[in-house]
Amino acid sequence: MAIGDRAAAAGHRLTAGTAYVRAMSFYYWASTSSRAAAFDERVRAVVLVSSWYTPAGLYARAPALTQASVRQYFGENAPEVQAATLAGAAGRIKVPLLQVYGGRDKASPPEHAYRIEKEVRGPTTTVVFEEGVHVCNNVQYKARPLIADWLADNL
Repeated sequence: MAIGDRAAAAGHRLTAGTAYVRAMSFYYWASTSSRAAAFDERVRAVVLVSSWYTPAGLYARAPALTQASVRQYFGENAPEVQAATLAGAAGRIKVPLLQVYGGRDKASPPEHAYRIEKEVRGPTTTVVFEEGVHVCNNVQYKARPLIADWLADNL
């Protein structure tokens, strides 16, 4: 099946009914998809791109530009977001999980993927593009077809 056909098939499956949902998110928002997969039985698959098990310590070490963007999303109390964790949630994920990381991503290093992978109880696929930077921005031409194919195969 061609990539375009797979994406169309995945799109059809995602909109065909309300009996299930898929969850996909990037970076800080990835914890919401992970937690949805852990606690909402309607979630049938989850994709995480440059996620983390916990962001503890990341904000303080982040460059000023990254800190500013985190504050833009989370407000002036952005450092409090650092208390978020997948402890107690990752082990409840039983649905297929795809994790996509960049090997050169300092904001969300692949070590987080391996920690999540150890706790998840469902089937897990972890892909690290060694040349990839944060959220695989420089290898989207590889990451997006991979995600579309995986969703087509797992929904």
